[in-house]
Amino acid sequence: MGRIRTKFLGVYKRESLTRRHNGKPDVCFDISLKDSTGRKIWEKIGWASEGYTAATASEKRARRIQELRDGVRLPTRKHVLTVDQGFKTFKEKALTGDSRWNRTVEAMWEQHILPVFRNRAMGSLTSLDVDTFRNALLASGRSPQTVRHILGSLRHVYRTLAKWGLFDGLIPVMEMPTVDSGRLRYLTPVEAHALLEAIRSRSLKWWRISLLSLHTGMRLGEVLALRAQDVDLGSGVVNVKDAKTGTRAAYLTGTAREELGKALPDAPGALVFPGRKGRQSRDSSDTFNRAVAQCGLNAGITDPRDKVVFHTLRHTFGSWAIQKGVPIERLAKLMGHSTLELTRRYAKLAPDQMRSSVQVIEDTWRGVTHGRAPGDPRESA
Repeated sequence: MGRIRTKFLGVYKRESLTRRHNGKPDVCFDISLKDSTGRKIWEKIGWASEGYTAATASEKRARRIQELRDGVRLPTRKHVLTVDQGFKTFKEKALTGDSRWNRTVEAMWEQHILPVFRNRAMGSLTSLDVDTFRNALLASGRSPQTVRHILGSLRHVYRTLAKWGLFDGLIPVMEMPTVDSGRLRYLTPVEAHALLEAIRSRSLKWWRISLLSLHTGMRLGEVLALRAQDVDLGSGVVNVKDAKTGTRAAYLTGTAREELGKALPDAPGALVFPGRKGRQSRDSSDTFNRAVAQCGLNAGITDPRDKVVFHTLRHTFGSWAIQKGVPIERLAKLMGHSTLELTRRYAKLAPDQMRSSVQVIEDTWRGVTHGRAPGDPRESA
């Protein structure tokens, strides 16, 4: 949020996007005045949570003006953090370890963000700067989803540095481009069977991982994070921890229960599907991509939204379920969706259900045209 004038001359306030005070966004007070050369000077006074008010900021401004008249030098500004320096600090403290997410974040900054903003002071970036940056990315052919990831990474670094107390300036508003999620690729039963057979011929472990996602709708990260203590084979329930919407339950089919039982380690805290050196894997194996290529599932497809990726198994779960009559509210819980809006994408895949639903209108109409329908208010007239 930008600076807002107060009733005091030369005193402005701005709300924090990260700090809270008395249940509301914390407010920082700034003052502005001109030096002897006419150059405008900004000075941060302090936060409401620190006891500052617009009135105390006005008093501080009056003292600064008097100091200027008396020939006293104003305090020099503290070190200004550049975008490059800010990211280097974030990288050093937050991007620890070699994971796909860390590599992706670093690549986005090195390829897209730093070439544009490297030497800019973090506090100098405006919402207009970000809008111009976003539009340039879209014009260069980057997909709206990719641009959302880039802007999201930029915003995340700002907020993290603010949380650490390393940045207390204004975080520019970042309007995200709209992503068209209308298309939803899912597999037919024949395609799914062929794909999983191709995976099993390469890796039993990844066949079981893929089977579990297809049969439960679990995300890849949720499957890879599973530990033996999270699985109750007796009840056929998996405790999915740290999911996007919080801890939830996934329910096993008979096939999934049988194969998961074969993979369970003896130690309760051990990962069910460990990666190298027993650590948790962070991304899918090339085994899956090679199997997709073998089956020709992405042949001739250029739109990334229509390509088969591991997440397609989760979409297939939702698509098959809605086509077989699973109510949308129940499917939302099974898939761990935060809102029904996410689940409604699958409704268009059940045209027969939609047609049977509107049949009640036809039945009612026929009842009227062949005589008064039951409950017709005219019957009591």
